[in-house]
Amino acid sequence: MARSIWVIAEVADGKLSRITTEVATAARGIAEQAGRDVVGVVVGADPGKPAEELARFVPRVLSVADPVTDGHASATLLAERVAALAADEPPDYLLLGAGPEGRDAAGVLSVLLGWPVLANATGLGWADDGPTVEMSVFGGRLTTRNAFVGEHATRFVFHPCHRREEQSLRSRQRIAAAIQDRGSVLVWDTVAIFPFSGTELLEPEYCNRMGEIVIQLLEMAIRDGKVDSRGGVVADLHRVTLERNLTAGRLFTFVYLLERSALDELALSEAI
Repeated sequence: MARSIWVIAEVADGKLSRITTEVATAARGIAEQAGRDVVGVVVGADPGKPAEELARFVPRVLSVADPVTDGHASATLLAERVAALAADEPPDYLLLGAGPEGRDAAGVLSVLLGWPVLANATGLGWADDGPTVEMSVFGGRLTTRNAFVGEHATRFVFHPCHRREEQSLRSRQRIAAAIQDRGSVLVWDTVAIFPFSGTELLEPEYCNRMGEIVIQLLEMAIRDGKVDSRGGVVADLHRVTLERNLTAGRLFTFVYLLERSALDELALSEAI
């Protein structure tokens, strides 16, 4: 499949995501300038319907039925299936949307294929030697145009969603930055109250360690819109709670108090 651009579909609840249709539209735009074919790729337990939807936007669609993806976080599985297809018939470029699955799959694909990534794009164009990607940096105060350089025969492009999601991303980044900046204050405000919220007295040092971990999780949840339950930060929190056999009820109380402190702090922030 020579000289092609692949659009990797993101499927949610058996339906093609909106972000994939926007990426497909952008792919057609640069394909006309580049003289390349556009191919959609759909991986899922039942890819038939989303493949039909994607076929309305691109001339050719490859579908891979994989029952293992049913009911599971499928970003890694998606990346593995796409990498296997790309090994047989390498495309020139891969485009993914910046949805939850697309972001995760992009990282895995980059590792599996050894291809570089341009992420967090707000626009996609074409130059003489390949695609150009617009990126919004410094909280949207600056827009840059980026491209791959060198002699890579194949490249990997990661394209985001529409302007509304870009604005949402900027807002999340600002809020997460404010939480990070005031993290130590939020933790100490919570620690001042929490040790006395139950029958067992807890040392401030122990509560402070737990607070630092919860702040990290809060930042991740705001910035990325999710927290990986199998990630290292969650594992750190689990280890800390086991040190004192902290009950779920007391842990939830701590998180609630810290969350309230964060909301009060954000309400006064001029950066939000």
